Amino acid sequence: STRRRWAACREYGFLSAGQGIKYKKAICKLNADDVVCAYESGTGFLAIGIVLERPVAIKKFLHNGKETLHGLPLIDNGNNQDKGLFENENDNNKSEYVAKIKWYDLNINPLWILKGGAGFFAPQAVVAELKHKETKVAIKIHFKVDFV
Repeated sequence: STRRRWAACREYGFLSAGQGIKYKKAICKLNADDVVCAYESGTGFLAIGIVLERPVAIKKFLHNGKETLHGLPLIDNGNNQDKGLFENENDNNKSEYVAKIKWYDLNINPLWILKGGAGFFAPQAVVAELKHKETKVAIKIHFKVDFV
């Protein structure tokens, strides 16, 4: 599998999507100071973060202000090679896009919300605006945060 590793996103301070124009357009909706809640299918809501910098193509992203993500264990494929995320790095429409995020580990356990269960919202989109009241309340309680 070439699934993105949540541990890498948390460790290197980013959130990414891409490999197609649909995913690029979705993640590029993020702006500095946006509040994000990371969600992983099959796991649930993982963490709350603040967007520090708008998304850029992966080859331009500097995780610590001076180094790219090349060579870091970013995906889970048995040997942690990053080739999948950099596969289309020279194609502006298919490139992986990366936003710099300040993650807040406010709860080490994911918040699992069953699809269709208890009226909660489980996003199917790359970026989904969280307007569903019951889901917001569950996230606020679980991560001990308040949305402005």
